[in-house]
Amino acid sequence: MRLILVILIFSLFHFNKSFSSDKGVGEATLSERAISHFVQYLEGKTDKGGVEWKPMVFLLSADGEWSYYYYCPYHTCTSTGYSKILNECERKTGVQCGIFAKRRIVVWDNNNGYPTRERKFKSSWDRERVKAQLIKLGFFNNEVKKTEEKKQESFSDDITTQLTNIIKLYDEGKISEEEFQRLKEKLLE
Repeated sequence: MRLILVILIFSLFHFNKSFSSDKGVGEATLSERAISHFVQYLEGKTDKGGVEWKPMVFLLSADGEWSYYYYCPYHTCTSTGYSKILNECERKTGVQCGIFAKRRIVVWDNNNGYPTRERKFKSSWDRERVKAQLIKLGFFNNEVKKTEEKKQESFSDDITTQLTNIIKLYDEGKISEEEFQRLKEKLLE
């Protein structure tokens, strides 16, 4: 009987997200939009009454496309209640979601081994400084963007080359005007 009770309690704690840590785990790469959102989060805000609201928690999807954050004055902050938002994120995106940062410290565990001092961000940092630190920590990959740009350039160069070849064939009289128009339209679709 005790064994069944222990297994039941363990199952509740292990499988229920409200009892488990919501900290993100695994690889995560922030999109440009998420970086902008993170920079905005780091800056904090001041309300109309002059009360300074500091960053409390930054939530992120593992693909880096979805993000959400909370501000709170330190004297009234509680650090619970994110499960609903995280569940909504996972439902909308279809990927794991978790806490990326608490206050201005990145807590998402991507197994890079950097100590806490390397994971701290300052509100005074500009976008480029934040981006550089995210690259260092392994949360932003400039190479992905460069690869995509190269693919686009390659595709563009390929079309230009093919179009030049079609024009050359037409100028040499090897294809008719109708064939030229058909090939050109097909290429530019």
